[in-house]
Amino acid sequence: MYYADNGIFLSDKQLKLLNALYKSDLMLKEFEQKADLIYEDWLEVLHLEDYLQRFIEVTEQNDPMQTIFHLNSEGRAIIEAIKSRRRENLINRLLSIFAILISIATWIKQL
Repeated sequence: MYYADNGIFLSDKQLKLLNALYKSDLMLKEFEQKADLIYEDWLEVLHLEDYLQRFIEVTEQNDPMQTIFHLNSEGRAIIEAIKSRRRENLINRLLSIFAILISIATWIKQL
């Protein structure tokens, strides 16, 4: 589970689908190839009614496999918040490692 924002938790499958839709709109037939979700996985995710209505907009076509899925503004905001938090965590880890290296260098110099 990933904490997205505002008390929203996403499963790995949900996050994988949102990330794929963040990159580009997908037709139903492209889910397995571009979102790396097998049929059972994306079927499970799409049947979560509140998830689908909350983050994803659907443009239906005559052929169900041609149905287009894309993120709405809330879905985009969630992915951007997750990416921002990951970036901040990476920067904080790098700064921590740098501080540890300085501490070790200072300690070695004192020996």
